[in-house]
Amino acid sequence: MFNCVSANSTIPDSMMTISMDSLYKSFSFANNTESQELIVNTYLKRAKDNGSQFEMANAYRMLTMLHSGTIKALAICDTLIILTKDLTEGEYPAYSYYNKSVEYIYQDRIPEAVDQLLISKSLAIDNNNHYLQTRINIAIGLIYSKINHSEKAQIEFARSYEIFQENPEWKTKNPKDYLATIFFLAKQYCDDEDYASAIPLLKEGLYGSFDIDKRTYSRFLHLYGKTKSVQGNHDEAIDTLKRGLVYVREFETTYSCGLEYLAKALIAAGRQKESIVIFEELDSLATINNDLLEWAVEGYNFLYNYYKSENNQEKEIYYLTKKKIADHILHKEQLNIANLDLIVEKNEALLNQSKAIDSLKQKFKYASILLALCVLIIGFIVFHYLRRLIQKLQSPILATSKQKKSIDTIHIDTNHQDSKSKLNELDPEIVNRINLGLNDFEDHNKFTKIGYNLNLLAKELHTNSSYLSKVINETKHMNFTNYINRLRIEFILDKLSTEYKYRRYTIQALARESGFNSAQSFTRAFTKHTKKTPTVFIKTLNKTTAY
Repeated sequence: MFNCVSANSTIPDSMMTISMDSLYKSFSFANNTESQELIVNTYLKRAKDNGSQFEMANAYRMLTMLHSGTIKALAICDTLIILTKDLTEGEYPAYSYYNKSVEYIYQDRIPEAVDQLLISKSLAIDNNNHYLQTRINIAIGLIYSKINHSEKAQIEFARSYEIFQENPEWKTKNPKDYLATIFFLAKQYCDDEDYASAIPLLKEGLYGSFDIDKRTYSRFLHLYGKTKSVQGNHDEAIDTLKRGLVYVREFETTYSCGLEYLAKALIAAGRQKESIVIFEELDSLATINNDLLEWAVEGYNFLYNYYKSENNQEKEIYYLTKKKIADHILHKEQLNIANLDLIVEKNEALLNQSKAIDSLKQKFKYASILLALCVLIIGFIVFHYLRRLIQKLQSPILATSKQKKSIDTIHIDTNHQDSKSKLNELDPEIVNRINLGLNDFEDHNKFTKIGYNLNLLAKELHTNSSYLSKVINETKHMNFTNYINRLRIEFILDKLSTEYKYRRYTIQALARESGFNSAQSFTRAFTKHTKKTPTVFIKTLNKTTAY
């Protein structure tokens, strides 16, 4: 068993009396390590006293988050898996395996991470746990990012971000998960040099993370600073990156990443002397911990060239040697990553297998319904056959009387249905007029006007929004939002295919040209329509066409 603080730590009486649920939720909003340690220690003590296996599992779940990114976290994960093996409460046991997969990803142990994700995915599907399935998809996106499948990674992150928008209660209940989704999507945009899409996400992350988790806030600062440096805003970039380092000195990976971004920003600003100090600090960290080499290796190149120009042979040889060692270690890691495609295919195979099973279940369901209908129809036929047989045996007068009553009833029901149908029927003349208006709306590309909505279109067509919505649903077989988004995306696809200048536009400019309010909403609609992000689509288009 693990303790997060010393046994002598004093627990306030207030923390011993509040509900366990409130205590557990407070962990997500504790903004410093000391507060988190106190919460976990209190929760663990009370869970032991209560003898609750579920509460014990929650305690170890928090412990993992507290020590995330360390070897100790993996040991805690193993304990959590054993503890929840037979537990069916909450998200367990699926979450336990997911938890371990995330720690493996943080430590670049991708094959082990995939194995844990497969187990977790299978259990989450069995339990219809849609929220955990979304978190698993984010982890899968991280793996795709690690093996340089940027297109697949971006699709996973964008899909997860969209699901959070559709389920706002998830954002409130699990703010850290939502912030992680924002960060990974923004980082993927930055890696693809799509900074116009990244900036709004980074601002959202900075605003949302400050009071929730300083480590996450620092990561957003690092990425925002890096982006500003690339855009040439050097002073803002350097100031932002320095602020980001303040909160993460104890987290070596996050701190090292921030140092590398800062050193590069200083070089871009022409402040090379200051960057040398930063790169040398990175070297001292990587000398102790090889896991930090990826952040130090570019510094070795810079330091080697710098000291060579200064005729400092001792340091020149030192950094040349460090560079060769780092290149050798990182090369081996790249070879391992290059062989991961087959491993990731296991995940895709699992998804396909799950879809096949769902399809069979659906077919079985339909077959059962069909069989039941057949039984009912046969029963109905037999019933009427026997009824008519009885009627023939009865007196002709009685039979005629009953037949007349039955016919009268049929006429009444038919008249009632006809009346109801007319009430619901759309006026063909008005429908035709609206459709002509929609044709004009499409032919003149009026949908490219930013801010165009259902009410504006209804006013222009001299009808009300409710009636217009019904006509679009009936004639276009989709709602207004999907209708106008499809028009806008098809418009920009035509421009990209026929006019080369559009391929040089930023994502923000493409969004404006097609009528979207933001690059973010444009990217979501574009990806949904084409199954590719705008950046990837344009790159593919450039490869297949020549001007």
